[in-house]
Amino acid sequence: MGWSSILLLSRYNSMDANMRRMIMMCLLWGVGDAQAREYVWIKHRLLITHEFYNQIIYTRDITLWGQKDYWATPEETLRGFKGDCEDIAIAKYFSLLRQGIPFERLRLAYLLLASSAPKTYHLVLEYHHEDGIDVLDNRYSQIYSANEAYHAQTIVTFDLHYMWINNVRIGESQVRMEKWASLLVRHQHHAAMTLEKQRMTQVMPHLVKEF
Repeated sequence: MGWSSILLLSRYNSMDANMRRMIMMCLLWGVGDAQAREYVWIKHRLLITHEFYNQIIYTRDITLWGQKDYWATPEETLRGFKGDCEDIAIAKYFSLLRQGIPFERLRLAYLLLASSAPKTYHLVLEYHHEDGIDVLDNRYSQIYSANEAYHAQTIVTFDLHYMWINNVRIGESQVRMEKWASLLVRHQHHAAMTLEKQRMTQVMPHLVKEF
């Protein structure tokens, strides 16, 4: 990747959404080697997925489901286009898996927010790469890089198979997390994919062809 491309990416988070999409598409078709193209492609997938799912209307579980803590499947979230942080992060997770992002690079992360009183738990999506971790957090429009403060708030991370604390694997996620196991049983891949397309057409039609 040339220096001009690196410079553009270094300023990426400060650009507005339209400019970021334009930069990504230019880089995607302009860079030469396969590794650089993959890097740009993944960045673009993360961006548009984060932008789309952040449009979901934040709604508490007690209002939606009559339960204090319910983990909705992506298709349940997409039908009403409402959900809380867990629903949004989980929907992003499965969307990126469908788009071909390597599963070993994606983890869901439970945070205990340091500044909140009473204690507030928050779920986000992590993308792990050679230089660190990118965080897709529904509270923010931009994807940010994990830092020391972020890691200090992280309680546990997990994916389809395993759980980690401080990056040490502690067991199988479906065995130790009842809500996660229940969600995976209920999740219908093809229904979620169809609903995602329908919602994308309604909310962000300019991105439909990119999904």
